[in-house]
Amino acid sequence: MGLFKRKNRSDAGKKPSATEAVRSAGQPEAAAVPDWATSKVALELLARFFRGADPWKFIGKDHWSDVLGEKVEIVLERFRNDGALVQAPVATKLLQRYSDDDLRYYLGESGLSQEGEREELLGRLMAEDTTTAQRLASEINVLILSNDARRHVVRYVKAERERREVAERKCLTGLLQREYLRAAATVSEYQRDSVFSRGVGIAEEDDDMSANVAVLQLLFERTPQMLSAIDVEALERLRAPAGMAFLWGKDSAAQWIRSDFTMDGPLEPAVVSAMLLAHARTLYDREQYRQSGHPTYEIWCTHDRHSCPDCKAMHGRQYRIDSLPELPHAGCTSPHGCRCRTVVANTGF
Repeated sequence: MGLFKRKNRSDAGKKPSATEAVRSAGQPEAAAVPDWATSKVALELLARFFRGADPWKFIGKDHWSDVLGEKVEIVLERFRNDGALVQAPVATKLLQRYSDDDLRYYLGESGLSQEGEREELLGRLMAEDTTTAQRLASEINVLILSNDARRHVVRYVKAERERREVAERKCLTGLLQREYLRAAATVSEYQRDSVFSRGVGIAEEDDDMSANVAVLQLLFERTPQMLSAIDVEALERLRAPAGMAFLWGKDSAAQWIRSDFTMDGPLEPAVVSAMLLAHARTLYDREQYRQSGHPTYEIWCTHDRHSCPDCKAMHGRQYRIDSLPELPHAGCTSPHGCRCRTVVANTGF
């Protein structure tokens, strides 16, 4: 199905619309609302041009063509023809393309001062060497929203932000009340009405949410040994944020942890939430491994400068399912927490 619908005028016997009736009566007609203004997919794409963007960055992006129902370049050209996208001002084009060092270079070429911050550099180039600024901008293709499109996009973005906030509050309430299915279903429902579905937890195709519910139950009921020294009440307050990070597909739970929350110990609250979630996901995954019947498993360590010696020492070691060490690893001393994971070994003992 295409992005823009066309009216079917083949039915001559249909009752005239209100607009047609006004036209036939000779009364002034209200301004037509462009098709893109009523399309969530179109508005989502247009929002990417709020501060200006190079249209070529979207060309060949299959995920856009998939949701649009046609090639994204065709849609962008239609936006231009309809006046939704226009050429960006000179200043916007230069800011999109050139770094501070680039601006200083052109200022130096023109014999102008190279001192100051980004906005000051740009302002000086445009004021003191208009010819160079115009020449540079003419080589840049950056489109930006027209005033009409901007009004529609602002309303769309505001409505989407409010819809997200409502869904997050409902999801968090579900987690705090240990209603795991309600929390997972809330995110799933939100995603179904979004242009791009990012999935829920680990099972976006799981209709009854059983996998997500299972992970959440483990998250709220189990604690890894590495966190045993942390106050129980503090841990309880970090489980719901961890659940939010899981369901909303975020790497960190920081945005759901109260800014005034404090705790003792070497790990930051967001890291503790991450360890709680990592433990729950590991327990869930290992149960799936057990059912799969694979004989041998390995521990893989991230193995970077933040990895502790104990985690690095485990990297590549092979285990039977019943002898796998607990993860996150109890001996981990990294301030970033243990990032080891279990994988199926390619070779056995």
